[in-house]
Amino acid sequence: MTRGRPAPQRFGVSLLAVLFWGCGSDDAAVSGRALDDVSGVPTTNLTSQCVSDFDPEVDYFPDKVTVERAATFTVGYHGHYKVLRSSLRAEAWGGSLDDVAVLVQCGTPVPDLTGELEGAVAIEVPVTTVAANFLDDIARIRTVGMADRLVAIGDGRIYDPEIRARWERGELLTLGHAFHAGGDTEQLLIASPDIFLANIAGPDPLENMRSLGVSVVPTLGWAEPDYLGRAEWTKHAALFFNAEVAANDAWSALRANVDSLRSLTAELEERPSVMWTVNRSADRWSAFRSSYENGLIIDAGGRNIFFAPGNDGLEASLQSVDLTPESMLEQADGVEVWLASGRDDRDWPTGPVLNSFRAYRDGRVYHRSGRTIPDTDANDWNETGSVRPDLILRDLIHLVHPDVLPDHELMFFREVELTKRSGR
Repeated sequence: MTRGRPAPQRFGVSLLAVLFWGCGSDDAAVSGRALDDVSGVPTTNLTSQCVSDFDPEVDYFPDKVTVERAATFTVGYHGHYKVLRSSLRAEAWGGSLDDVAVLVQCGTPVPDLTGELEGAVAIEVPVTTVAANFLDDIARIRTVGMADRLVAIGDGRIYDPEIRARWERGELLTLGHAFHAGGDTEQLLIASPDIFLANIAGPDPLENMRSLGVSVVPTLGWAEPDYLGRAEWTKHAALFFNAEVAANDAWSALRANVDSLRSLTAELEERPSVMWTVNRSADRWSAFRSSYENGLIIDAGGRNIFFAPGNDGLEASLQSVDLTPESMLEQADGVEVWLASGRDDRDWPTGPVLNSFRAYRDGRVYHRSGRTIPDTDANDWNETGSVRPDLILRDLIHLVHPDVLPDHELMFFREVELTKRSGR
């Protein structure tokens, strides 16, 4: 059977994979896992089958996703292939990129990669093996029910017990979390995944990995300025498995939960002041101003004191602002709720500086590491939190407006241990 498979370099077949499987491997096998062939007109997307009798008039993706909130990817459907476009604005970091991938239903021909598709990479779907070095992407893969197709992850710092157990048994290879360099190339070539969903910050790692035959697509959910846009990257993950139904179900449930929570704060007149900071060192801080965290503060009924009007957040390098303790005090001495990094304040500025902040004096300082595994440094914020922002929002409403959800038990947030408060 001839399935219209393009040249190997388009599909990113690694050199090690070619040597291992041999040039004469069965055409219906993808990275060693056999896919069944089906004929006729599908009534739902094929998540584990290839087409045996291609008909150019047939829509092979009856189930589709529509991108509603995400700003860093789009998808278009064209009968037997999808066009996935990913874009990142990060001029200050030198990391801007525009990438195009054509996801082709296996058993159907690859379209001409000319015109608007010039330079695109072609990838057969559904993929049966996947690598991901970003916890958010692993959570998205898990959400659409495809975690069993993982063959490599960043490392063992993962909260999900089943995936971690697989890693401990040696079933999942280790890629590392190199943000600017992509994954461990040697491990990638050994794993030989159908697709590597890579957490990277620019075009250079993409080009380097593709030059070695690795089929790689960038994941940019981290740059989304909207928390629902970040969560919508579950739809992005689903595209590679033809799992659009699962992604749409998850999205519908999430939107319903968020809408219900928003209704609790929409009419509140009081908007307590909030700041969300990251402690880099005792004298170096950054505050979120137009990132997804800002949207969570707003929908929780708060007011982000560092929000920057006119910055839409699409330029990733402008989503936060660097601060010194002195510059923080100029704007934030009266802040009522402080969301911070770190479980305690031992590495923060001196007591006199910290006690200048109202939130610190009042003991309303919280960190987001309530769901962690200390022995492995795993934090569920980066997994469940990335796909279920409604759970984060519920926590924040309780912290900002304790009377709105008085009986809520915090999931992600906990009180920071404050060791320098006046009188101690």
